[in-house]
Amino acid sequence: MQTITYDLNALLKRIKSKLYTIPQFQRDFVWTQSQIRLLIDSISRNYPIGSLLTLPKSTEIVLQSKSINATVAEEETDQETTNEETNQEVQYILDGQQRLTAIARAFLNANPNKSYYFDLKIMLEVFVKGREDINWIRTRAKSSNSMESERKDKGRLLRTDIVLQQQKTDIFVSEYIEDSGDIPELINNKKRAREAAAVIKGIFETIRKYQIPIVVLDRDAPLESVCRVFETINSTGTRLTTFDLAVAKFFPNPDLRDLWEKCKSTHEIFNYFEVDGERLLQVLALWDAKISGRFPEATRRNLLALKNEFITKNWEKAASFLAKTYHWAKSNGATPKTLSNHGILVSIACFKLICNDIIQKPLTNIEPILKRWYFSKIMRTSRAIFTNYIIGQDFIALTKHIEEQTPLECLNVNLTIDKIIEINKPQDTRYKAIQCIMIANTNKDLMTSDLLDTNSIEDHHIFPRSLQKQGINKNKLDSIANRIIVSKDTNRSLSDDKPENYLTKLKNDAIKSGTLPELNKRLLDSLIPDNANISEFTEQLKIQNFDTFLKKRAELILTKIKEVLGDSLTTNEEQTNIDEDMEEEE
Repeated sequence: MQTITYDLNALLKRIKSKLYTIPQFQRDFVWTQSQIRLLIDSISRNYPIGSLLTLPKSTEIVLQSKSINATVAEEETDQETTNEETNQEVQYILDGQQRLTAIARAFLNANPNKSYYFDLKIMLEVFVKGREDINWIRTRAKSSNSMESERKDKGRLLRTDIVLQQQKTDIFVSEYIEDSGDIPELINNKKRAREAAAVIKGIFETIRKYQIPIVVLDRDAPLESVCRVFETINSTGTRLTTFDLAVAKFFPNPDLRDLWEKCKSTHEIFNYFEVDGERLLQVLALWDAKISGRFPEATRRNLLALKNEFITKNWEKAASFLAKTYHWAKSNGATPKTLSNHGILVSIACFKLICNDIIQKPLTNIEPILKRWYFSKIMRTSRAIFTNYIIGQDFIALTKHIEEQTPLECLNVNLTIDKIIEINKPQDTRYKAIQCIMIANTNKDLMTSDLLDTNSIEDHHIFPRSLQKQGINKNKLDSIANRIIVSKDTNRSLSDDKPENYLTKLKNDAIKSGTLPELNKRLLDSLIPDNANISEFTEQLKIQNFDTFLKKRAELILTKIKEVLGDSLTTNEEQTNIDEDMEEEE
């Protein structure tokens, strides 16, 4: 990998010589005129606009690509430039196509519909007074004969590509600033006029000398490195996924982008969980490995090695089983916020597909053990660890359980009441797993008795976070044991109210309306300690009894986890400490 810096003229020569091409996975040019003008303004002020990232074309990595979306007239590609650049390698633009296209459109007069002009009069107002303003960059619609004037409005507007020619630019600037009489304060003051012209000429010189860094990856760089570097360098934080590379590699037969968009229209669950098309390719890769007798590993290399015919033939079936698996996860409490990792669902989806396609065995009897196995995996550590290798290992374990009748090993999960109270970070996979169990156990909103919609649920602090001001421990207030699943509207209405107030009112209203049994059912489903019948119900909700309430609720949560995990759950304090040490080592 190396970084090469080009000035604006050199970069434009390379663009005219078609040395840059856009991989098919890249979106179309979408920048607005304001964004283009802002980029030009940044260049004129010598502000950094970030580096571009390119990958040389090679026989090892063949990506379908398209030209930069800029219309460069043939007559503008001079012979000298062509001869000079012909022997240089063509490079894929991995990051920076919006900026590169904007530069080409502005400084090669290559926008098919508009030309860009510098307003010399406003330039003086902006730059002399030190204002941050982009109104000095103008656009004009191109005429049908495509012969665009280099200057407009009696020399006031200068076409942006002309400034790359220093001699012509200097003449045009001097003629307007010093001789046009269009700027009253400069009339009869040659000295000030020349100083003003010098300011404008200096700005254009900054544009001509502007340096643009390009990070060029090694032509033999493995795809894993390409994706990693892209993710690190990309200024917007966008990931270059394997699916992006696959789109470019396989286009147009099949057109994966089009297939995936249709897939999301058919299976709304993919939109709900914001699933990346890479997951479907991983299912196909595991399936292909199973058929071929290879070790199933969902690596980038294996995904990109899939055959076009195999993808086209099996795409719909793989999509169907992947969608069913996401629905299965949702029925077990998963939401976009509580789903720890998508990788484990890839293993399950392909396992179910194989059972249907190859093994041809019903899955009814395995559902309970599959659920137990799934939760034992996602509750094992505080971090989601599902690498491509582990996805393959999980798939092997699942298929062996059916084919060879080998036990499906559920990982040991060790939790105690105190440990549950300590789980207080929403990004913790155990926090998410417990939330899944809570969601699956809660059908109705505690306060309104309305059916809960997983699209609009939130977790509410039973004892509000505002109690920190009264000396209540923040970590305990954030504990999963102090959280309850409610509707978004209920969460907003309760706000910072204390449970002593809103739960006591709920109890009294239920007594008056004769719905106390229904309330007790909702309390039980929400894992609230005790029921509203007993006198201690209100007492436990007082601030001074917070710690006691937290322990009682953690105990209820632990009981519910036991129902899911069975013998995979242990509650040994000493073992918990061992697990923590192992987790740190990982």
